[in-house]
Amino acid sequence: GTERPASDEDFRFVIVGDRTASPEWGLMPQAFREINQLSPDFVVSVGDLIDGYSDKPATINQLWKEFDDEVAALKSPFVYVPGNHDIWNATSRGIYEARYGPSYRSFNYRGLHFITLDTEEQDERGQPTERLSGKQLEWLRDDLARDHGASQILIFMHRPIWQTGGLDEVYPSLAGQRVHIFAGHHHRYSKEEIRGIPHIVLSAVAGALTGRESVESGNFRHYVFATVRGDELKLALIRLGGVLSPDVTQKG
Repeated sequence: GTERPASDEDFRFVIVGDRTASPEWGLMPQAFREINQLSPDFVVSVGDLIDGYSDKPATINQLWKEFDDEVAALKSPFVYVPGNHDIWNATSRGIYEARYGPSYRSFNYRGLHFITLDTEEQDERGQPTERLSGKQLEWLRDDLARDHGASQILIFMHRPIWQTGGLDEVYPSLAGQRVHIFAGHHHRYSKEEIRGIPHIVLSAVAGALTGRESVESGNFRHYVFATVRGDELKLALIRLGGVLSPDVTQKG
């Protein structure tokens, strides 16, 4: 997208975690209804939006239509990011790209640079590589070189590939920048700092949790509400069910 000038005005966006993998249907629409009450500028996903793995194009397209129908209720723009339930073979990749465009991209918004990555690259055996390579890695390096004037760089992906060394070739291009990195996939919240960069894994919004629900274990349904104020990025985790409409009560 076209770079926008930096602004002193606050803005807000939301990050949502996985919708699928043994999902509880209806929870993502609930999250979208809550997010509408917060009026963010846009919403970014970290993948696993459909319950994929079918071999039939018609079925795959129907799954995407069902999700798009849920997104239609959202009053803010939605940024698609692919997960392993969204892209798992050449057919599913072709459908994703035909519907939503490139599987990795970037955009600028009010002085910040946003990057969404595709962690679903596969080797010759059809197994996930768990790292960036080839055209995507070359594109990312070029993209980062072009946008060193951004006040912050925010990177979104599905698999937290830094846990397997998958970002080792990227870190040199991030040196000296203010960066946050977000992922999903594990359905369990965690936060760690690597090379001075916060790396955050969101828990699932609707996908199955990995254990008994508790905040202490990271097993709880939530989304991230991000506020940008000048050069400061503030993050708040909002538990699903925590935002209500002022019209929640019934008359009588």
